[in-house]
Amino acid sequence: MHYDTPPRSLEPTLKIVNPNPGPIARWFRSLAARRTWTVAGHEPAMAPLRKVLDIHPGLVVGYLLSNSSNGWGAFKAMSQENELQTRIRVAALIARGDEILLAEHEKGGRRYWLLPGGGMEYGESIEETLKRELLEEAGLEIEVGDLLWMVESIPEDRHRHVLNLILRAQARSEVLHPTPDRVLRDVRWMKIRELETLRLFPDTLREILDYLETGESGPILLGRRWK
Repeated sequence: MHYDTPPRSLEPTLKIVNPNPGPIARWFRSLAARRTWTVAGHEPAMAPLRKVLDIHPGLVVGYLLSNSSNGWGAFKAMSQENELQTRIRVAALIARGDEILLAEHEKGGRRYWLLPGGGMEYGESIEETLKRELLEEAGLEIEVGDLLWMVESIPEDRHRHVLNLILRAQARSEVLHPTPDRVLRDVRWMKIRELETLRLFPDTLREILDYLETGESGPILLGRRWK
């Protein structure tokens, strides 16, 4: 499906033009792949944009802010600023008895599990990021331990680059208060024996199971893993 003009439901907030090989086009393709949709605090107005890019990620969509005289210029500047950045995600391995804490995400119609955590914000330390993310996602206060592994997620087309830092952590309580959002669906204690039946990203299943069994984490740098 191809749009030569915006669907009526999108007018007059969107301007759609043909894709080109420039940096803005590449950035929109990257957005479509990772489903990141925050522009200058105008999240509600981004809903139509999600629909267009879900249908045709190759489109270059210009978001014209209705309350800004230079909305396209601001959006273009943001696209260039956000292009080709490496995202750092900090995650916690938290176990209790025969259970491990996992977060369930949904993107692009796919559901999968991760160790809980999230993206580092500018000016935050690794420990601050992990404590904030666990509190936001699960309502859980934690004590942060040592770094276990570093894993890079880079697909073949290189539309994104995520550096995953996985740390050992300990929960101060066992009661969870999950806060689902655009991507997060659930945070729960899962039986360790069930791990092999789950779709876990990034693929660190073997390292996690070995660590939980022996207490030895092995090599820190695990290299590139994407699936």
